[in-house]
Amino acid sequence: MSHQSGRRGQSTWRLPAAWVERYSPLLFDPWATTQTDAALAAIADGGVPRVVMVDDKPIYSKSRTTRAGRKKMLFSLIVAVEVLLDDDGTHRTNRVRLIRAMPTHQADAYRLVLAELGYIPDVVISDGSHSARSAVEWLMQRGEAEGRSVTWMLSHHHVQEQLQRAMANLAAPTKKKGEKDAPKAFSVPRHISDDLASMYLLTSIKRWNGWWQRLVRALTAQGIEESRHPMKWWNDYAEVVVEGMRYRKVWPGIPASTGALEAILATSISPLLEGRSEAMGNIARTNQLLDLVTLQLNGQLNHADWVAERIRADAVANGGYALRQRHLTDPGHYRSLRDETLPNRLVLEQGLR
Repeated sequence: MSHQSGRRGQSTWRLPAAWVERYSPLLFDPWATTQTDAALAAIADGGVPRVVMVDDKPIYSKSRTTRAGRKKMLFSLIVAVEVLLDDDGTHRTNRVRLIRAMPTHQADAYRLVLAELGYIPDVVISDGSHSARSAVEWLMQRGEAEGRSVTWMLSHHHVQEQLQRAMANLAAPTKKKGEKDAPKAFSVPRHISDDLASMYLLTSIKRWNGWWQRLVRALTAQGIEESRHPMKWWNDYAEVVVEGMRYRKVWPGIPASTGALEAILATSISPLLEGRSEAMGNIARTNQLLDLVTLQLNGQLNHADWVAERIRADAVANGGYALRQRHLTDPGHYRSLRDETLPNRLVLEQGLR
């Protein structure tokens, strides 16, 4: 390949980047404003709760590794999906509301995404990560300041995963440094493992409490030290699970897990980044691209006439000229999407502490 053709190949991204920067806000911002206004109006009217599912997916490099030999995380996707209940609260539809690329999936990144919704939901469904919990607790504080309550629901799938991991650790304990022998292994009773595998323990508050009582009795009967009982998990999350069950009994249309969000990530979002994620380094432009993905997932780009009319109206409003393009540039070799300090700085700048 000649030097000239090589240079052309290296610059082919510039035109799509310019189009994304020019047309994504033009198409996405009015749609997002409409969704936020509708949510605020619904909250003011009362009635069915506004529910949001949130989860993240780290995007890893295929070639670069950390010093420990693990794949290096390039950035993380954080996705917010609105769960829209019918008037009876028994049926639902899901709508992808925000897809954000962030340098980390830590608490500040979650906080930025939830703040961008433009309203405080009544319910947030997530896993039990520190990042999600911290962001939800921040939302709760904002809600209290407005005289509103926010309910945190733990995704049942993630509850199951965490407890299965705890059972596996009890059944196959490892010897810690300085110990002569590994701790005694716990023989997990069949009724404990079966009820966990089937999620039977999550079908009612009575069954949830009963499962824990049976687990503690089995641990005690086998002589497992109390310090190894998973009581920290109980203290941190058990009441959250119970509160979620109470809330879902009133509003049965609220999903028990974030499975729908994870399916959207796996089938509709992650494939679009395949082969492209290594080149994504500008956080603002990447998120503008993801705004177009959000519109596509919501069927907003299915009608070429509508898109053309939006572009035409904008051109007329600006005297036939498009606004300056590609002003979202990172200086020098700086790559904003790789800057792990950026979410914290943005939180401080936006007064989200």
